Amino acid sequence: MTILFNLTSAVFALVCLALPLQALLRPAKPVKNYESFSFLFCAAAAIVQLMAVRAQVRAEDWAGLADTAGAAASLFVYLFTLMALLNVLAIRRVRASSAGADSQTRRKAKR
Repeated sequence: MTILFNLTSAVFALVCLALPLQALLRPAKPVKNYESFSFLFCAAAAIVQLMAVRAQVRAEDWAGLADTAGAAASLFVYLFTLMALLNVLAIRRVRASSAGADSQTRRKAKR
């Protein structure tokens, strides 16, 4: 059961990082509200990981819990920091590209 929780958490973490990366690489066509979805997937990954810890506690797998708790906590600090950084960069890039597109539209309208 713990393996399923860990795989689900990993998939959520990858989606969490893929959304702002997509917005960074294609600022003209970002997913609407990708910042919110990115944060939600990060939170879902953390919740699923907490469920994995709960399953280990119920099974009284103290050795497994001691082995993985520190690494999981560190990974989620890094995940959240990277997600926040990517979202900030993506927001700046999307706003800059939309501002550039607006100024080009205004120039064409004046002609």
